[in-house]
Order: sequence, then structure tokens, then C-alpha cells
Amino acid sequence: DIVMQKKFLEVLAYTGTSDYSSTIATILKKTNDTAIIQQALDTIASIGYDPEGKMIDAIEHILPTNKTKVNETIIILSADAVYEICRFMGRPAFYAKGKDILVRMLSYRNIIVWEYTIQILEKIIKLQM
Repeated sequence: DIVMQKKFLEVLAYTGTSDYSSTIATILKKTNDTAIIQQALDTIASIGYDPEGKMIDAIEHILPTNKTKVNETIIILSADAVYEICRFMGRPAFYAKGKDILVRMLSYRNIIVWEYTIQILEKIIKLQM
């Protein structure tokens, strides 16, 4: 049931369990439902804490390979989630991974995605200063 899965994601981050990042990453990698993907990305952005890099890896995994057919909402939410992970974790390895993911997003042939991705990339660069 999609409603229950969305509700589960909403509360998962606040349970205090140590394996939430693995759970969210697994959900993100295994679902094709855009509503669940959007909720998972919202949850990731609200948490930011990704000690093992599982959530940022899952975001990279869900990025489409087709450069012309992209879901703008998913890509924009992905960019936001990547930024929040980089901001919260504050480590060079996360900055590098985040920038790599965003540079990949720049290859999509969609002006809205491109412009938004540039903004997020600039924000990550400012974090490093």
C-alpha cells in the first residue's frame, strides 16, 4: 500500500534506529513508484545524515540513463537530497561524490533541471569554503 509506505518513510528518520539509511537506500533502489521515490528523497533531504554513504549511493543509482526523458521533480528532489547530505556530513568525500552526481545531472537535456542543478552545485562549492 503506497500510503502506508509513504507514512513509513515520513516517520523512519525520526525513530532513532541506526539502520534507517540502509532502509531508505534499499527502498529507493527497489521501487519504481514515483510517489515513494519522491517521499524517500524528501526524507533524505530532511535527515542529511548518511554516515556510510548508502543514501547518496542510492540517489546516484536511481538517476536515469536516458538523457532526454527525465522526471524533473525526481531530479530536483535528488539534487536537494544530495546537497543536504553534503551539508550535513561536511566531509570532502561527500562533497566530491555530491559534485559528481550533480555534474551527471547537467547532462540531462532539460533546461529546468540544468538551471536548478547549477544552483545546487554552486551551493556545494560554497560549503567547501
